[in-house]
Amino acid sequence: MEHVFRYVWTLRDEATVWKCAHLLNTKLDAEDRALAAATTLLSLDYDEAAMVSEFALSHLQLRSPPPSFASDYQSDASWWVENALPSERMHYWKAISNSFDIKQAERALRYMDRLYEKRLVA
Repeated sequence: MEHVFRYVWTLRDEATVWKCAHLLNTKLDAEDRALAAATTLLSLDYDEAAMVSEFALSHLQLRSPPPSFASDYQSDASWWVENALPSERMHYWKAISNSFDIKQAERALRYMDRLYEKRLVA
């Protein structure tokens, strides 16, 4: 993963930050990303950490993968269960609920719940 950060450190532009953030999002699970973020923030002094946190929070959106809300929700659901934080999953579930008719939304939510339960048991 060090090579990913080298791009950010060398180019020092926002576009590279977004590209590398997407790459880290696909390569690391939510717990590892949270640990890396916490470690980085704790290495900064208070003002720097506040500035970085404000920037990240003001730009934070669900980015990867873009929700397709297609009738084939299984592939999206498995990605969200495997990679997203609980708060991110909640937003995705709400978006699914608002995008499908009631029966489709119920099927999708039950499917995601079963995937999540299997993940917890494993």
